[in-house]
Amino acid sequence: MSWDYIKRLRDQTKMKMVLKGIMTGGCQAPAEAGIDGIIVSNHGGRSEDGGGSTIEALPEIIQVAGSMRS
Repeated sequence: MSWDYIKRLRDQTKMKMVLKGIMTGGCQAPAEAGIDGIIVSNHGGRSEDGGGSTIEALPEIIQVAGSMRS
């Protein structure tokens, strides 16, 4: 899945779109693709024992999301 694919999906529907699995401050990309919201999630951490937790990812995401407000 790519951001171009997400943009094409966005162009096909007027429904709200939310992406799950955002874990970095690169959350500008969903906004640029027209996504209505994000869910900060590591999908339960089932696939990697060494992955970061959701709570550890929040400060960076909040900082980036806050800077995007107009």
